[in-house]
Amino acid sequence: MGTGDPVRLSGPPFQNGESAYFFSVNHNKKSICVDLKQKAGIDVVHRPVARADVFMENFRPGVMDRLGLGYEALKKINPELIHGSLTAFGRKGPYKDKPGFELIIQSLTGLVDVTSPPGGPPAKIQVQMVDLTAGMVLAYATLAALYHRQVSGKGQRVETSLLESTIVMLANLAGIFLMSGKVLTGLGSRNPQAMPSQSFKTKDSYVSVVLSSDHWGRFCNALGQTEWIDHPGFKEPSYRVTHYGEMETMIQSVATTKNTAEWLEIFENHEVAAAPINTVEQAFEDPGILATGMVKSMNHPIAGEIRLLDKPWHMSETPGELKLPPPPLGWHTSEVLTAAGVEAEEIDSLKKASVIDGKKKVPVL
Repeated sequence: MGTGDPVRLSGPPFQNGESAYFFSVNHNKKSICVDLKQKAGIDVVHRPVARADVFMENFRPGVMDRLGLGYEALKKINPELIHGSLTAFGRKGPYKDKPGFELIIQSLTGLVDVTSPPGGPPAKIQVQMVDLTAGMVLAYATLAALYHRQVSGKGQRVETSLLESTIVMLANLAGIFLMSGKVLTGLGSRNPQAMPSQSFKTKDSYVSVVLSSDHWGRFCNALGQTEWIDHPGFKEPSYRVTHYGEMETMIQSVATTKNTAEWLEIFENHEVAAAPINTVEQAFEDPGILATGMVKSMNHPIAGEIRLLDKPWHMSETPGELKLPPPPLGWHTSEVLTAAGVEAEEIDSLKKASVIDGKKKVPVL
């Protein structure tokens, strides 16, 4: 019955046919497989919805309404339900029915433009920032709705879009445009509102440096350029931004006199924030990242032993843990429906009618 989330097929790499991409964002979840083109399938979904706190979907506008799984239909079944919806462009406007993907949204919102090298080909942010940000925006809006329900007893519809959640993440770039009407392009590693806050070429590679506004003296001492400290222009943060080209040339001429390891030690001694430009491989060997303990191993029923990233937060009373591996398609259909009150005989009947596809759940060793 179908192939499930398209991300299951994204790759390589695969491990025993299972996608690394799918693994990266789907642990601690359960999977049921239901044919939503059959009325019996819609009726099946209504059963757990009647007991649920939250229902989320990310189809194009109108799809869930046509299926009988839209907000108006589901709140009749469960008036206290929080109905979360994530679309590409929202429910109104000229793009509402268009498909939207990471690169499309990054291109529309200007992210590709500000990231691409001056005069060079377009360069997107390689992390799936649009997808991940939209999911987080929907999650915290849903938490706010749950809190409101706790106070009022009322459920509600919660919506966001890839477009809106990315626009709000423009943050300082949007602020620059809304005040001045223009944003610099081809910024590379540069912060358009602070200087120095970028990467500089060293004798052997690059080093990234970021100053708080009151750390200019530390930075000048680290570079051995004490005469810069009290320069009437250089010591003013806004002057350094306005005269970016001049300042970059001066700093760059000093940066190339030592290699990156030497600069990192010097900056550490002078309490200046600095970092090497790690590859992803080097990042997962970095002692600071290793100390977080975020890389965990667990067993998957098809792929065997896999490595995943743990949650990035810590809670004293409800610490949480990695409990379930990213689920094979339909792996928990019978379990979830049983918990929703569906009898075993009905589950068997639904399987035979190809309304559901329930895999036999086996222990994950």
